Amino acid sequence: MMALLLIKTQALIPARSREAEFANVSVWATINSSGNPETLLFEQNAPKAGGLERLILPRFTLQLGIDSASQPTQVRFEHQSSWDDFLHTDNVIILLLLSAALLGVPWATRRHYLSIDRAEIEQERSAYLATHDLLTGLPNRFLFSDRFEHTLRTWQRTGQSFALMLADLDRFKDINDQHGHDVGDQVLIACANRMAAELRSCDTVARHGGDEFIILLANVLGIDDAENAARKVLAAVSLPIETTAGEVRLTCSIGIAICPLHGTNLDVLRRAADIAMYQAKERGRDLIGVYSGEAG
Repeated sequence: MMALLLIKTQALIPARSREAEFANVSVWATINSSGNPETLLFEQNAPKAGGLERLILPRFTLQLGIDSASQPTQVRFEHQSSWDDFLHTDNVIILLLLSAALLGVPWATRRHYLSIDRAEIEQERSAYLATHDLLTGLPNRFLFSDRFEHTLRTWQRTGQSFALMLADLDRFKDINDQHGHDVGDQVLIACANRMAAELRSCDTVARHGGDEFIILLANVLGIDDAENAARKVLAAVSLPIETTAGEVRLTCSIGIAICPLHGTNLDVLRRAADIAMYQAKERGRDLIGVYSGEAG
């Protein structure tokens, strides 16, 4: 009776196997009665899968038992996955989305961090341009004022004197008139580098405008200390400067003001140093002048 039932069922299989979802399913039915060898009732074999499909893609197996005292039956289903199983429209869309995510997420992450790096670089560049002279690379007036305030607070806390110096290049206009502004710029850059090289790390030299430089000497014991530093600057500036127009020579004049002897704020000390510097020019240039007036 069981064999007849399975045979009747087998008659339905060809019609169902025409459907795509059953085309790759193999079916075997056997009777395993005691005392008798295993008997094959029917089988339907799916098309043989390719070697690469059998190697890479999964195989699914399901075995069902039909209990019967006289004719116990086993039905086994087997399906070997094929490439066609993964190439349905829905699967292709999912694979494309996953591929896009695998490629897009690292790309978006990298782009995000590159944007952050560029923003940091641009911020640093903007901060540098806002606080430094574009030609010489020295601190500009804004940064110099900030460092002056820091030095002033140190003096208020410790009583340690400091000096302000103005250095003006002598006859710099003659170089511009004779050789042009490009050569004049080369001279300014060379003088800026030489002044910075003669100062300590705690000191600051800034471009004050045109051919004038302002120098902040921190922690000086008195006028003698400031004059010693000024002499080093004079000597460095007076050395020959190589330019595209050939060797150029020039000197500078320096005025000195001491805090608190000549003032206790930037404007007063700068004005005192400016007066001392013009007095040095009137005495013949390439000289150092110390403000001789009272504190403002």
